[in-house]
Parts: sequence; C-alpha cells; structure tokens
Amino acid sequence: MSDVRQAEREPQDQLAQRFYDRIREMPPVFRTKSGIWAVAGHPEATRLLSSRCIVSDDRESLRRRDSAWDELARRFFIFADGAEHARLRRLVSFAFTNRRLQTLTSTVERLVREGLTGVSGRNAEMMSALAFPVASRMIADLLGLPSEVADRLARWGHELSGGLGGRGGATQFDRAAIEIQRFLHDQIPHAEAGGLLHALSERHAGDRLTADEVVTTAALLLVAGFETSANFFGNLLLGLLWRRERYEELIHIPDLADSAVEEMLRLFTPAHIVFRKVVEPFAVGDAELVPGDRVAVLLGACNRDRRVFDDPDSYDARRHPNPHLTFSHGPHYCLGAGLARLEASVMLRTLVDVAPGLQLAAEEAARWESRLLGRGLARLGVVLP
Repeated sequence: MSDVRQAEREPQDQLAQRFYDRIREMPPVFRTKSGIWAVAGHPEATRLLSSRCIVSDDRESLRRRDSAWDELARRFFIFADGAEHARLRRLVSFAFTNRRLQTLTSTVERLVREGLTGVSGRNAEMMSALAFPVASRMIADLLGLPSEVADRLARWGHELSGGLGGRGGATQFDRAAIEIQRFLHDQIPHAEAGGLLHALSERHAGDRLTADEVVTTAALLLVAGFETSANFFGNLLLGLLWRRERYEELIHIPDLADSAVEEMLRLFTPAHIVFRKVVEPFAVGDAELVPGDRVAVLLGACNRDRRVFDDPDSYDARRHPNPHLTFSHGPHYCLGAGLARLEASVMLRTLVDVAPGLQLAAEEAARWESRLLGRGLARLGVVLP
C-alpha cells in the first residue's frame, strides 16, 4: 500500500493478513493441497517442535549437487539434529550468553546515533539509513571483523537470504556462497581476539570446530541474522509509528521498550514459517503424521491463536505473559534470539530518546518486499523534525 495510515488494521503485508484470517477458519493442524501438513495452532506447534519424532533435517530438498549455495546450506547446523546438532550448538552457544551480549549494548546505541546523524530535519528512508547498516555493522562486530567490511556483508547477507526465502536466482546464490566462504576463510587468521570467528577457531571443552565448520557457522549467522534483524526493526518501527500514540507512550515510559519489542515480535513475526520432517508416527490435533510427512509450522499464525492470546490482532505493550513462537521452540529455538532482542530494544530506546518527533512520511511511507519465509520492508519513509 502507498500510505499505511489508511489501513484499518495493522499496517502489515495485506496478503499475510488475509492469510491469517483464512487460517482461523481451518483446524489447528490441516493438510494442504500439496500434501504438506500445516500447523497453525500454538499448543500443537509447541508440542510438535519439542518432539523427537520431528526433525529439522531438510537437506534432501537442496538437490542441486553442483550448487555452491546448496552445498553451503546443507552444512548449516539448523538442518542438523541429534548429536550433530547438539555438538555444533554447544560449540557456538558461548557467543550468545547474556553477559557477552550486554557488551554490545553501547555498540548498538552508538550505531543508531551515527545513523541518525545528517538525516534530522528532513525525510529519511529508515531501512537504508538505519536498519540494514546497523544489522550489518553488528554482524561485523560480532564476528570480530572491521566495520569497513559491513557493506560487503550486507550484500552477501541479502543475496544469501534469498536462497532460503525463494527470492533471486541460482547464479546469484552460488556466486555469493563462493565469495563469502572465501572471504571468511581468509579472515580467520586476522579476526579480532574477542570476535566470534577467532573464538570459534579455539578449542572448547576438548572439542573444536574445523575451519569449514567455522566458516559455515559464520555464514549461517549472516544468513539468519542480517535480514531478519533489519526486517524486524523496520516492522517494529512501522507498527509503532502507524499508531503514533504507541511511540509516544515509549517516550514517556521507556521501560516499556522490552515488552513492546516482544509484542511486535508476536504481531510482526519476521520469519513466519519453519519446515520440519516426520521421522516417527506422531499424533497432533486431529492429525496422524507418519514418517516422511513434511510439516510447515506457521509461526505467525500460532502467534495469533485466540486460545493463547487475548485479542490477538491488537497491540498491547503490557501483554503478559507473551509466549510467542517467533524464535521457534524446543531444540531448535533460535540461538540468536537474545541478540535480536537486544538489538531491537536498544535501537528503540535510543530512537525515542534521540528522535521523539519521528513520524511516518506523508507519501509512500512503507513498501513491503515479497518473500516466502520472511516479512520485511523494502522501504520505510519517515520524517525527522
């Protein structure tokens, strides 16, 4: 839509809104015309995502054996299960402890303030001015790479994210996959001691990642973390400015920032679908799943389940509890959830402090980008008085 302020409901992708409305007419678990099971109920999704009868390994769908992108994606530990997944997750998880993440707070705040420099007093496009630059700089900082490479990381992140989201072409994915792996291999000896690249190369508890595993993990961080973080911040800001009293409430009560972030994570689920495969018979809802069945867990729909959330289509910054499934659930709960929350909360707190007069632009305030797996803005126009 050209002017989201004309919307009667939340200013989200209208295709997604119609989808959510239609899903409510369906059972919590139903079979699609393609044969895939769809899970749209929150309790059912929670059970399924926690079950050992269901696995994340979907690497057989990456069938182009001569594809550099498919070869890289097959090694992502998000597609692993059991002992392989547990080992890789254990070796990576140290980088996402609360203590380590809190050291990034000042970095996020500084990047937001720098991003707003030079755009006050005029119209600005926040995805290119703030959301994507901050996300790429944070990835560079987390990996222990110089800020000068952030633009290249952003390009690769955007191109490779298309490989998981059905956007772009095979040549683009393969070229980006080759370039990012070559770049990361070259950077390992030079990465800062406090960064993830260097830390992943060290031995932990008698085990260590191979050089290829280090590179693959760093590439996964870029693919899974760059666009998702940028998209969520854009969605968050749009949702708050669309009903500007929400933004004003945070100006007066900044301590609501964390709960506002949680509520927007629920309403504007940035990655709204995950796929799983059945390996043992599993009953959920009224459905009987058998080995070989594929399952699509509709996280965005689960986050609007009326059995769990009162008035699920409405924003409530004081909603408690808020057990949304935006970061999935169970063994494959998003390892970067803490980082995503920290980035969004600090960005929001800094923004309401530095730009209390921020408002949506009068013309073409928002334009959604079409994606299969995620939801994000191609443009977010604002005015900074």
